[in-house]
Amino acid sequence: AEAYLTHWIIEGNTNPATNLLWGPRAQLFDTAGNRRHAGFKTGTTDDFKDVSGMGYIPGSLTVGVWMGNNNQEPMSNALGQGLFSADGPLYLWHDFMDIAINQPWDWNNHAVVPNQDFAKPTGITMANVCRFSGMTPGGCGQTITVPFLDGTVPPVDNVHHADQWHPSGCFDIVQYVSQAGRPQNWINAAAAW
Repeated sequence: AEAYLTHWIIEGNTNPATNLLWGPRAQLFDTAGNRRHAGFKTGTTDDFKDVSGMGYIPGSLTVGVWMGNNNQEPMSNALGQGLFSADGPLYLWHDFMDIAINQPWDWNNHAVVPNQDFAKPTGITMANVCRFSGMTPGGCGQTITVPFLDGTVPPVDNVHHADQWHPSGCFDIVQYVSQAGRPQNWINAAAAW
C-alpha cells in the first residue's frame, strides 16, 4: 500500500490538474487522446553540474535521463537561462516516451502500449482534504481527494478559523495574493491552482 502512495505522488507531476508547472508539458496521451497514467521525478544538483529525471508508465517502461557537461563544469544556473531537470530531462523523457509507447516497435511486440494504471491495493482509503491545510475539511471550500493508508486520514481541521485570510476557515490563496498587491498573472495562477 505504501508504494501506491508514492506512485500517486509522483504521478501528480504528470497531471495538469495537480501540477500546474510541469503537468501540462509532462502529460502523456494514448493514441485515442486519453491522458496516460505516468510518473516523473526530477533531480538537479546544487552546483548545477547534473540534471536528471526518471519516469515510467505503469506496467511497461521506465526511462532515466541525465544531462550535464562532460568536463564537470556547472551548467548555467541563471533563471530562464539554465538547464533544470524540469526543462531538458523532462522534455527529452516526454518526447521519447510518447514515441516509444504509442508506436509499434520490436520491444513491445509491434503493438501500442496499453493505457493502464496500478490498481488501488487494499489498505488504502481515499479521502477529501483541504487543498491548503491537508486536513479533513471543516468548512473549507477547496478540497482534493488524496489516498491515505487505512487509519491515517487526518482529523478535521480545527486550527484554521475565519479571519482576514481564511474567510471560511480555510486559507484563500486568491484573496491573499490579490490583497498582497501581486500582479494579475499571479492572481490568475493562484485561481488556477
